[in-house]
Amino acid sequence: DYLLAEVLQQQTEEMQTFLLHTSILDRLCGPLCEALLPEMAISGQNFLEQLEQSNLFLIPLDQQRHWYRYHHLFGDLLYQRLQQKYANQKEKLMELHLQASTWLEENEFYLEAFRHAAASNDMPRVIRVIGEERIPQHFRGNATTLLNWFQTLPKETLDVYPWVWWRYASLKLLTGDSVDVVEQLDAAEAGLPTIELEDERRLLIGNIATARATHALSHYDVATMEIQAKRALEYLPPSSAVTRGVAYWVLGYS
Repeated sequence: DYLLAEVLQQQTEEMQTFLLHTSILDRLCGPLCEALLPEMAISGQNFLEQLEQSNLFLIPLDQQRHWYRYHHLFGDLLYQRLQQKYANQKEKLMELHLQASTWLEENEFYLEAFRHAAASNDMPRVIRVIGEERIPQHFRGNATTLLNWFQTLPKETLDVYPWVWWRYASLKLLTGDSVDVVEQLDAAEAGLPTIELEDERRLLIGNIATARATHALSHYDVATMEIQAKRALEYLPPSSAVTRGVAYWVLGYS
C-alpha cells in the first residue's frame, strides 16, 4: 500500500508509464528502456538518473551507472500493476516482451533475449536466439532455465520445431540426464523433411549425430560413438566450431 500510494501514484503520468513498461526487465539501461517506449521519444538514461536521484528503489549495478535494477519488492509491484493494466490486452504485454527480446538479441544478451522471446510466445525468435553456437558461449550454467521452459511445451508444439527437440535432448545430455534422449533425437530426425533449406537440414543432421555420439559415450557404446561422430563431421559446416569440437572429442575418445 505504501509503495502504491506514496511512491508510484505520486509520479507523473509519463514516469508511471516508464516504470510500468520497464518492469518486465531483470536489469535496465537507457537504450533498452527507450526500445520499450518508442512512442515517448525519451532519454532512457535521463529517466534512470532521475529515479536514482529521487531514491526510487533503483539500484545501480555498475560503477558507470549504465545498468540498474529495481528493488525486488518495487519491481514486483510494478509488474503486477502492468499485468492489471493490460489484463484485457494480452497482446500489449507480448509486444513489450518482443521489443525487449529484439533489443537484447541485437546486443548479444542471448539469455535475456530468450526469456523475453519465450514470454512473447514467438517460437521462431526463440529458436534463433538459442542457435547452435550460442548456448555453449553464453548460456553456460543456465541449462536449467532452458530445460524448465522446454518441459512446459506440449509434444504437438515440439513436433513442429525439430530444432527444439534437438536442443532439448542436447541440454539434457549436458546436465547428465539421458532419460528419453534417444526418443527426443528420433523426434528431431523425424522433422527433418519439414526443413526446406538444404544447409539448415544438413546442420541439424550434424547436430543430432553429435548428440547421439555423446549419448553413446555415456553408455560406452564405442561403435556408435565412432559412427555418429564421423557422421556429424560429415554434415557440420566449418562454422560450427563448437559442435565439431565435441564430435572430434567423442571420436578421439572412441
